[in-house]
Amino acid sequence: MVAFDPTSPAIDVATGRLNIDGHDDPSDTTTAKNVQVEVTNRDGSPLNVYTEKSEGVVIADNQAIIPMAAQMYATGAATEGTVNTRVGFLVEYAE
Repeated sequence: MVAFDPTSPAIDVATGRLNIDGHDDPSDTTTAKNVQVEVTNRDGSPLNVYTEKSEGVVIADNQAIIPMAAQMYATGAATEGTVNTRVGFLVEYAE
């Protein structure tokens, strides 16, 4: 499973979504505004990256696929522009 680093600066602790680079800089005219990135589980349900871990998976033939996706989430009237973010994470292994 994947555990996200709760100290990652892009995490919005209130929503569990990721803020995008430049979201709070009004002079930045190239970055989208009122947009966050939401990480989801395989079934499309949102994953709160501040408090939750991904689903566990089975390792077979020394391989594991941890199915997650990301989608943009409008927090208001979104404006066009670039969307970049980042988050630290750990892959947890348990026998």
